[in-house]
Amino acid sequence: MEKRFEGEVAGRSATLLSMTDEVNEARAVGLRMYEVFTARDLADLETILAPDFVSHPLRTVGIGAVEDAWSRMFATHPGIQVSVEDMLVDSDRVAVRSVLRGLSNSVPDGAEPAPTMMEIFRVQHGLIAELWGLSDLGRPATQGPFGVVITWVGKGSDGMMLGPSACGWP
Repeated sequence: MEKRFEGEVAGRSATLLSMTDEVNEARAVGLRMYEVFTARDLADLETILAPDFVSHPLRTVGIGAVEDAWSRMFATHPGIQVSVEDMLVDSDRVAVRSVLRGLSNSVPDGAEPAPTMMEIFRVQHGLIAELWGLSDLGRPATQGPFGVVITWVGKGSDGMMLGPSACGWP
């Protein structure tokens, strides 16, 4: 349901639309990204990523780097699945806490907490334009969706990862 406000904003005549449509669009593309990853549907990356997509963890621009990172991830961890646990949307920004399951080097489900990823992305024109991410995975380095390098660096008192290598930077 679209809501409109017509009147003056900061002394100027304006028509404001509710952010509901923008938020719903951002949420939908965010959920779709994890569906595409879990389905291993690399061809669908073009339906969720902007052509000039920026991956801050990979330090790349474009969809090709994500295709390569996902292909390597699927080859290394054929049973990998990503489950969205929390998703917060504010205008064009989406924050997601997800859990990785089915890693080749992981212990059986339930034996220890599953690795968690935190990703934030910006949506523009219905496509993911930019992504940042990190993980609390306490195992040897591996890559998550969008090439986020997951390494053990250390935890602060709040449980968050410390150090730039948590995001794939040298």
